[in-house]
Amino acid sequence: MKIKFDDLECGLEICWNRNVNEVGGHLKNKLLELQDKHEMIGEVRGKGLFCGVELVKDTYVTLRCWLIR
Repeated sequence: MKIKFDDLECGLEICWNRNVNEVGGHLKNKLLELQDKHEMIGEVRGKGLFCGVELVKDTYVTLRCWLIR
């Protein structure tokens, strides 16, 4: 049985993407749990392993700024 390199590469890419989405989802859930525990975390956002956390000095000031916009 012969397997072309292109087919194997495509299969590895699919597995890689699935793993990134699973691990990224776990990462984002843990960051959201930290957000509930700590007032200095303003917002958690992102997709996959590309996540961002907004650190704020005062949540009241941050909320007021968002409402003014």
